[in-house]
Amino acid sequence: MSTAHPILNRRRGRNAGLAVGIVAAHLAVFAIVGRAGPTGPPVLPAPVLEVLLFQPPEPPPPPPAPEPSPETGGGAPAAPSRIHT
Repeated sequence: MSTAHPILNRRRGRNAGLAVGIVAAHLAVFAIVGRAGPTGPPVLPAPVLEVLLFQPPEPPPPPPAPEPSPETGGGAPAAPSRIHT
């Protein structure tokens, strides 16, 4: 005669009971390890960092380009175009 609970005599009930027991054991171990672990160093309050954004002044615009002189061709191409036919 078995002294186990009648639901645990069936295969499904036995497997479910075993799974619940394993989960409970894991939770107990995790709880013990979590409470026994070392504590971290205390967090010191950090001073507020003030950031001053620096934007350098814009440089002056470049001087305008000089006008082409008539002695150098007045802006014409250096060599005339040639079309070979």
